[in-house]
Amino acid sequence: MERCIAPLLRNEDNKYLLYLGNERGDHIRLSIYTMADRLNHVSGELTSFLAAHPSVDKEKVHPISYLFMDFPNNTVRHNLHSPASYYVEEGLQYFIAARILDEIGTDVIDEDSLFTFFTYALVMVIRVYCPDRVVAEMQLGNILGEKLQVASVFEGNEEALEYFCEEVWSDENEEVAAWALVIQSGTLEEFLPVFIHLLIMHLGLKQAPQHIQALLVAIWDVLGTMNKSAVDGRIKTPSD
Repeated sequence: MERCIAPLLRNEDNKYLLYLGNERGDHIRLSIYTMADRLNHVSGELTSFLAAHPSVDKEKVHPISYLFMDFPNNTVRHNLHSPASYYVEEGLQYFIAARILDEIGTDVIDEDSLFTFFTYALVMVIRVYCPDRVVAEMQLGNILGEKLQVASVFEGNEEALEYFCEEVWSDENEEVAAWALVIQSGTLEEFLPVFIHLLIMHLGLKQAPQHIQALLVAIWDVLGTMNKSAVDGRIKTPSD
C-alpha cells in the first residue's frame, strides 16, 4: 500500500475510503471523491503497478464460502460495491482509512497486522473517552457486565497489550488529540459498537462477537493490573 496507493492519495486531502477484504479474492477496495480524469489517472497507475509487481495466486481452501468465483489476480475493477455504508460516520471513516495507510501500509497484510491495528485503535478510543486509566477500567467493567467471564484473548501474553495501554495513556502521546477530533460526542458505551462495526468493515475482519468481547475483557484486565501496580507503587515508601 505504501509504494502504490499512498502516493496516489497524497493529493486527495484525505477524502478517500479504504477497505480490505477477501470476498472473491484478497483485495483492497478504494473509493476516492475526485474528478473523472483524476480517477482515470489513479486507475491507470494501479494497473501499471500491478503489472510491474504482480502478486501470486493464493491456494484455494475448500469448501469456499462465496457463491461467485474470484476475480483474476492483479486486476483493477470498477463500480462493484454499494456506497451505502460510506455515509455512516463519514469523517471517522476517512480518518480510519488514513490511519490504516499510515500504520500498516508498509506491513505484510495478514491477521496479525490487522488484529494489532484493531487492538490499538480500540484502546485509543477508550483513552479518548476515559483519560483516567482507573475510570477506563470502571467504564469497561460496567459495559461488559456479565461478559467479564469470557476468557481473555491475551491470556498468558499480556505484555503486548500492556505496551499499547502504556503508550496510549502516556502524556507524550500526540495521537490522542487527532483521534478525539473525529470521535462523536456521547458515551463510550454508545460509541463503541459503532466504532467496532466500522473497524471490522474497513479491515475485512470476520470477528465473531465473542472474540470482540474477549478482546475488551483483555483490555479491562490489563488496565486493572496496571492500576493495581500503580497503587502499590504509591503505597510503598522507602523505610527510614
